[in-house]
Amino acid sequence: MLRRSVSIAIVLGALAAGGAAEAADPYPINVILPMTGGASFVGAGQKQSLDTLAEVVNAEGGIAGRPVQWVYHDDQTSPQVSVQLANEILAEKPAVMLGSSIVAMCAAVAPLMKSGPVDYCLSPGLHPAAGGFVFSTSANSIDQIAAVIR
Repeated sequence: MLRRSVSIAIVLGALAAGGAAEAADPYPINVILPMTGGASFVGAGQKQSLDTLAEVVNAEGGIAGRPVQWVYHDDQTSPQVSVQLANEILAEKPAVMLGSSIVAMCAAVAPLMKSGPVDYCLSPGLHPAAGGFVFSTSANSIDQIAAVIR
């Protein structure tokens, strides 16, 4: 969890250089999570972690003085819904988006990110193509399995 929070904080720090806005304006970051459906227990835990992260980041001044504001979207644990949501988010031309939490949803959205924005999948099970705009959280699941077997 700490590694994930640090990774997200790094992404947030990288965003500090983008776009001019008034200091009081929130910095919205879209997050696709399974808040309903079979993986809702995963999405609920990640939402709680992200809300805590926002509190910490905002207490320290946010992103360039702007408070972080997560904009949650429920993919209903469905790859098709994830793609629909990602297309809606892409129309807004964001610098980054987070999610989803499950490999199937991340894999469904990944082809949409060929030209950006950065998509930070919240599952270590996704193995993004090198040099792309999609990233995965934590250590690669294949590497984790190899370490456990050793």
